[in-house]
Amino acid sequence: MFKQKLTYWFPRVFVVFFALSLILPAPKFIANMGLSQRILWWARLIWVIGLPSVFCLLCVVVALFKKRRAKKAN
Repeated sequence: MFKQKLTYWFPRVFVVFFALSLILPAPKFIANMGLSQRILWWARLIWVIGLPSVFCLLCVVVALFKKRRAKKAN
């Protein structure tokens, strides 16, 4: 049971902490950047937050689709 919860939550927590490590020092970090560096930083931030979000959303949609299909079959 614990191992199942750990394997479920560990990747999610890891991604959240990684995203926070990019956001928390942002004010000082961004102030010293040029425009091209700032655009690259935003692209990386969107990639880190967006990719897992899209993947999780896709998993939820597939699960809902399977659930709806199972209801129709019964």
